[in-house]
Amino acid sequence: MRSVQDLLFILCIVLSYVTRAAGLIHVFGYVGRDVDVSCSYGQGYKSHEKYLCKNDCGSSDVLITTSETKKNKFSIYDDKEKQTFTVTLSDLQSVDAGKYWCGVTRTGKDIYTEVKLELEQDTCCDKVDKIQSHERDSVSIICPYELEYQNNLKFICRGNQPSTCLQQAVITSDSKQNGRFTLTEDKESRRFTVNINKRTQEDSGWYLCGVHRNTGLDVFSAVELEVKVWCCVKTLAMSGTVTRPVTLQCPYPPHHQNNRKFLCKGDHRNNCTDVLSNGSRFTLQDDVSLSSFSVMITNLEAGDAAMRSSLCETGVGITRHCEAAGEPKGSEEIYANEETVGFSKQTTSKLQDACNVYSDADDDQPDYENFTATEEIYCNENFHVSNRKCGAFETCCSFSAKYRLHVVFLFIVVLSYVTRAAGVFHVFGYVGRDVNVSCSYGQGYESHEKYLCKNDCGDSDVLITTSETNQNKYSIYDDKEKRSFTVTISDLQSVDAGKYWCGVTRTGKDIYTEVKLKLEQDHCCNNVDKIQSHERDSVSIICPYQLEYQNNLKFICRGNQPSTCLQQAVITSDSKQNGRFTLTEDKESRRFTVNINNLTQEDSGWYLCGVHRNTGLDVFSAVELEVEGLMPQLHLILLQ
Repeated sequence: MRSVQDLLFILCIVLSYVTRAAGLIHVFGYVGRDVDVSCSYGQGYKSHEKYLCKNDCGSSDVLITTSETKKNKFSIYDDKEKQTFTVTLSDLQSVDAGKYWCGVTRTGKDIYTEVKLELEQDTCCDKVDKIQSHERDSVSIICPYELEYQNNLKFICRGNQPSTCLQQAVITSDSKQNGRFTLTEDKESRRFTVNINKRTQEDSGWYLCGVHRNTGLDVFSAVELEVKVWCCVKTLAMSGTVTRPVTLQCPYPPHHQNNRKFLCKGDHRNNCTDVLSNGSRFTLQDDVSLSSFSVMITNLEAGDAAMRSSLCETGVGITRHCEAAGEPKGSEEIYANEETVGFSKQTTSKLQDACNVYSDADDDQPDYENFTATEEIYCNENFHVSNRKCGAFETCCSFSAKYRLHVVFLFIVVLSYVTRAAGVFHVFGYVGRDVNVSCSYGQGYESHEKYLCKNDCGDSDVLITTSETNQNKYSIYDDKEKRSFTVTISDLQSVDAGKYWCGVTRTGKDIYTEVKLKLEQDHCCNNVDKIQSHERDSVSIICPYQLEYQNNLKFICRGNQPSTCLQQAVITSDSKQNGRFTLTEDKESRRFTVNINNLTQEDSGWYLCGVHRNTGLDVFSAVELEVEGLMPQLHLILLQ
């Protein structure tokens, strides 16, 4: 006889141990630079080993694990508080591009998240537009772009280094005006124009026109600008004889037709004497239609040989070569710019003796003895590398009236010797991370020493120079081909924020460019929304934002590290769908929503909702998601 047993109710919980990737992480970088790959993991895995691997992730494919701090070009750090581990790949090469896996060890199958690394060369571009201009003029750099980037941020930077261009931009389409730089945009013709006023020779060099892409690397075009000086546009040589007249023809650029013209006598612009106002032997006639003026000197005197170029308004400067009877002629090379007038001379021991009686021999500038047979003399307001100041040569040339006189004259223009910054570089970073400060310089300064300094840039304020590779937390590299030097500041702390100066040494005043470094903590946020859900369910993460960011890129990432969030985003408002993640946006209510389907416990942890700002650091809000096991299911089992 069969017995009927009581009904038994059994409560069963089903656990799914399927290993899946929480979205694909796209990472972009440049050859020769570093890149961070940050991978989040769920609650409960803090003490588990993490690693980065390639290929099939066999033992030989593991690149680095959290049991080792550094291995070859890889370093790793596990932030257990943020439940994120970060692998830094240094000195990237083209072969480093491709697929990687972030791994978390556990009993059974490990947890993997796919990473795709895309690399480009850190130079631009195959085609370079060349522009020439002159000092004090204005110049316009025209930057075309594609229709798809009509609403994207535009910017321009100095140098030829895409990796730091936006960070070091001298002006963006958000700011429109920055000192001598202005930016205007014509969306109809799909181009933006950057105008630079009051150009100096320091403005020479490469510029990159940039368009900021919301995902992937930015888009660039290149321009090479050459700024010429009007000084020494033309050098003419003529001979004159004492007591005879001579006429000097002096051309000038048309835009200087209203400037005062003069003939100058003196060492420098600071002591330049206009001889036209002091003597009847000088007559000036200006022909505006020919953009030229002439000066007639009647009855040449030996003292006229002492006239020399000066840096004053539009005018004429006279240098001279003196030749003793029976001596060979000396070759002349005339150079004149805002810094230097240089010329060569040949001399005899007699002329040397005459030079040695120069009246300023006790001046505080260094004097040098022992003239050689051929001397190169450079005149500068602040520095002289000659064996004597140029004034000594004036004494030589006026030594005796019996010398035959050769007069060489040249046209010079007012040159502004103001050291100025070509815009202010704004650099943004996070405490505990590294930051690069890249500074461009003009052509001709490749061999000059560069440095980074603070405060007044005195000797004690210089942080590092190109004569040293590393100094404390600073390292420096000078790329002479790109005419740009980069200082890396490591392990940033709050006290590192503030004003810096990029410096380039030169005769006279150094060239400075101002840098403002702003820092924030690399974690978020004061308020954290907490969400609970269960395995196999779906969950919606709602991310509000301000009205001003309505048209900006939105994204979400795992972990709590703002510095790498956009780079490691699991989905963005550009993509809308990525595996189990979908993103929708309601601009009217100013919020976007990320939905995650088919949840697993590995989805537990922190998430950052991000809004990408065109300038400055991105804006974030935080959510902590807890995924519990499957909801208990009630099964009725009838036993007979």
